[in-house]
Amino acid sequence: MSGLRAAAKFADLFGEDDKRDEYEAAANAMLNRFREIMKERGLYTRGLLYRDGGLAIDDELDSSALGLAVLGAVDAGDPLMVNTVKAIEDKLWVNGVGGLARYSGDQYQRAVNGPGNPWLITTLWLAQWHALTGNTKRARELVDWAISKATPTGLLPEQVDGEGRPISVAPLTWSHAELVRAILMIGGAPAGI
Repeated sequence: MSGLRAAAKFADLFGEDDKRDEYEAAANAMLNRFREIMKERGLYTRGLLYRDGGLAIDDELDSSALGLAVLGAVDAGDPLMVNTVKAIEDKLWVNGVGGLARYSGDQYQRAVNGPGNPWLITTLWLAQWHALTGNTKRARELVDWAISKATPTGLLPEQVDGEGRPISVAPLTWSHAELVRAILMIGGAPAGI
């Protein structure tokens, strides 16, 4: 959907109004159908799959669903989005060390008990959603959590273990980019920067 909306913006820049309208209509149709399907579940799950000649619903709760609001596909205050965030915070928050797992049962570089390792990117997406909904206090707490996981030289990792130590890739440019984006969405740098 976001790709189609970006294509519509490019078409608009080039004065191709018919293409802009076509891309926007396709994005809206996809979103409306997706929302219709997800409404039955009361929240956004991982998505839809094409399987055996038809659509199948992937019911896995995945932190990437935060992208629906963060990337502007749906309004951050959309009731399904609010339900999704509540479920994500309840089921994917990693107790003890903090931070948000990608999805329940994530085995990549597994180093903690619970849904999976805390990822900086997913936690920063959650911060961005809170910023979009006006909850800057919670957004700042999540940004501060991410900053606290930096290496002594200030590099942000992909994810951390149960002690909050970086594991896997460090530095991860994507983690740094999401930190900058979260700070900009909040409207100012936290004290630690």
